[in-house]
Amino acid sequence: MGTTFHKYFVWLFLLFSMGISPVYGQLNLQVQPSRTSGVAPLYVFFDATATLGLSDTNALVNADFNWNFDATNTDGTGNWESTKGMVAGHVFEAAGTYIVECIVTAPNGDIDTKLDTITVTPFNGTTYYVSATGSDTSDGLSMATPWQSANYALSQLGPDERILFQRGDTFLEVEAQLNNLAGGRMAVGAYGSGNRPYLFGSLNENMIELEFVQDIVFADLHLEVQTTNVGRSNFRIEDCDNVLLLNLEMTGATSMATYTDGCDLVGQFDCYIHDFGVLATFSGDCERMSWVGNSIDDLIGTPQPEHGIRIQGGEKQFLAFNELTHLTNTKTAITVRGDG
Repeated sequence: MGTTFHKYFVWLFLLFSMGISPVYGQLNLQVQPSRTSGVAPLYVFFDATATLGLSDTNALVNADFNWNFDATNTDGTGNWESTKGMVAGHVFEAAGTYIVECIVTAPNGDIDTKLDTITVTPFNGTTYYVSATGSDTSDGLSMATPWQSANYALSQLGPDERILFQRGDTFLEVEAQLNNLAGGRMAVGAYGSGNRPYLFGSLNENMIELEFVQDIVFADLHLEVQTTNVGRSNFRIEDCDNVLLLNLEMTGATSMATYTDGCDLVGQFDCYIHDFGVLATFSGDCERMSWVGNSIDDLIGTPQPEHGIRIQGGEKQFLAFNELTHLTNTKTAITVRGDG
C-alpha cells in the first residue's frame, strides 16, 4: 500500500515537473447547443467547454474536438459542415432533422462521442413582398401586390414575419431602426431570380440599426453605405440575441460594416465585405459569436484604418474559413483583445 502510494506520488511529481497535467476520471464529452430547434435558416452555437475528465484548461485546449454538423447528409448542399474547436457555430439552411456529431480526443488518447439532434422547420409566418414597381398603399402580401419602399417595409416588420425584396431591383435612402422586437422569427431577404436586391443607404445615417431584437435573419441582400461621413455602418447591432447575417454583400462603410455590442449569438456567414473604412466587422463585449466563410477585401483607407476583424471583450467566439485580402495599411487583419 505504502509503496503504491509513493510510486503514484513520484509519478505525479514527474508529470508536473515536466509541465504535463494528467487527465483524471473518465472522459465525458458535454455539448451544449444554443438551441435544438427553430426556423430555417437556423444559427446554432455549440459549446463543449464543460467536457468532463479533462484535468485543467491546458488539457481542454489541447484536446481535439471534431464536428460533423450533418452526419446523415440531410442537406446535400450544406456549407461548412465539418470543423474543429471546443466551440463552433453553424447555420442549418434547409429544413430537416440533423444529427450533429462531435468526437473529442483527449491529450492522453481517450476518445468520446456525442450526438445531438437539431430540428429545423420551414418559415410558417406572414410574408411581405417589396418591389421597385410596387406601392406602399398595397397590402404587400403577394408578388402581385408588393410594397415599394424599403423603409416602409422594414418599419412594418414584426414577430413571425418576413420581408422579401425583389431580386434585380434597387432601393434608395435606406435607413431602418428596429427596436424591441421579439416573440417569433423575423427575416429580411430576397425573392425572384437575378442579382441580390440592391439597397443604398441614406446620406446621414447607418443603414440598419437593431437594438433589443431577438431571432432575426438578414440574407441575400446587397447593402451599400452612401456617404463619405465618417462613422456610418451597414449594420449596427446592440443588445440583441440570435441575429444571423447570411450571404450578404456589404460595401461603402466609413466606419465598421458590421458593429455588434452587448450581443449574444450573432452569426455572420458567407458574407462579402469590401471597399470599407475603419473595420470590416467589430464585436464588443459579445458572447457566442461566429464568423464563418466570409470574404473581406479592400480597406479603402479612411483617416483611421484598423483591422479586418476586431473582437474586443466578451467570450466564446468562433472564426473559421474566412478570407481577408488587400487590407492596405491596416494594423492587423484580425485582432482579439480585452475590453476597454
